[in-house]
Amino acid sequence: MDNLVIMNYNNHEEHVLHENPYIAEVTLHLEARYPHRLVQLSPIDIAVIASGLQEVQEKYGEASDVPLKYHGIRHTRDVWEDYCMYADILGLGSDEFVDGGIAVTHHDWEQLLGPGANETASAIEVQRVMSATGYDEGRQMHSANCVLATEVVFDEQGKLIQKHLKTFGPDTTILAVTLADMNGITIRGEQTMIDHAFRLALELSGMQFYQLKKDPSRFIDMLKNQYTYVGARLSTLEDAVRFHVPDQEKASGILGELDARYATQSSRAINAAKSLYESISNHHDQVSRRIGSYASKAMDEAEFLRKMTGYTTRQALARIARKNS
Repeated sequence: MDNLVIMNYNNHEEHVLHENPYIAEVTLHLEARYPHRLVQLSPIDIAVIASGLQEVQEKYGEASDVPLKYHGIRHTRDVWEDYCMYADILGLGSDEFVDGGIAVTHHDWEQLLGPGANETASAIEVQRVMSATGYDEGRQMHSANCVLATEVVFDEQGKLIQKHLKTFGPDTTILAVTLADMNGITIRGEQTMIDHAFRLALELSGMQFYQLKKDPSRFIDMLKNQYTYVGARLSTLEDAVRFHVPDQEKASGILGELDARYATQSSRAINAAKSLYESISNHHDQVSRRIGSYASKAMDEAEFLRKMTGYTTRQALARIARKNS
């Protein structure tokens, strides 16, 4: 490493260690949940991972010039936390963990150029940050490929898929990153599904909640589409694991552990998505009036989301009752 690079490395270390409030967040999360990871990471590793959280908040937080309702700090934080879980189940090594960690906190660094271009710009930013902080070119490319693998498109059946899920693999770091980005609903359940649909509807339409209260149609469309998004997640999960973990006995063990941890939440989310799809398809006007009533009477977003989660749970339970009768 030449003197210029060493100087940049040290300057960056001093900057991020003293000015990035997310260093403490990353450290405390690892200390509480994954202490074996914390002792493997250098201060620079932690700082660069945290810098992604800081960048997303500064670019897309509520106080920014372009506040985003979905692709902001909450989503990035969720993906980071889920990534840590997947990384442990998949047994990532320390360097692999850092490469993926940097990728997940930076994967939405760019959100204004459109699908594909966003991921490309974010991958270039990852390479720039990692180069400036002393990581070799192989690791820069590894993290960049993890970011590129998060690009989503609709396939010929209308299902949302990650376009480059298998482009750079098999690679368990890419698997951990892509699962963390796409599987939040199936490991958290219907409350998260409602929250994601709501925030995506606002972000994609450019609406505020007070506007949605008057016209909830974009939100209702997003709810109806959740089954297309969530319904195939478990089959996609198995296919991804079996591709990126070529040892099929090991892959079966990983799938078994994920099933043991999250089968209940996954089933609830998929059933809730299916029940909303059926209700909106078969009784669109009635459902629209109900959701419109919830929105118009809610004092704030939190109250509306609580009512919607309750409504969705009731719809899902009614669907189970009909199936069992």
